[in-house]
Amino acid sequence: MDVGESRALVFTPVTRNSLVILPLALALPAGYELVPAVVVIQTLIELTGTVVLMRLVPTWLLPTAPAPVPVST
Repeated sequence: MDVGESRALVFTPVTRNSLVILPLALALPAGYELVPAVVVIQTLIELTGTVVLMRLVPTWLLPTAPAPVPVST
């Protein structure tokens, strides 16, 4: 994988589409009033983590492309 693919692989598990669930959370019956707030807080935490990773990944985790694996024939 090149640098871009490696960095994308790091971001994949930490980013989700929480706001896609928000309309479903808003449609829940009485007694689940806290669920939409939890979804929004989850999204804010995810956004903060993504901003932090945008700084860490290029400088510390994957600064350059990984060394290619030699292929023996």
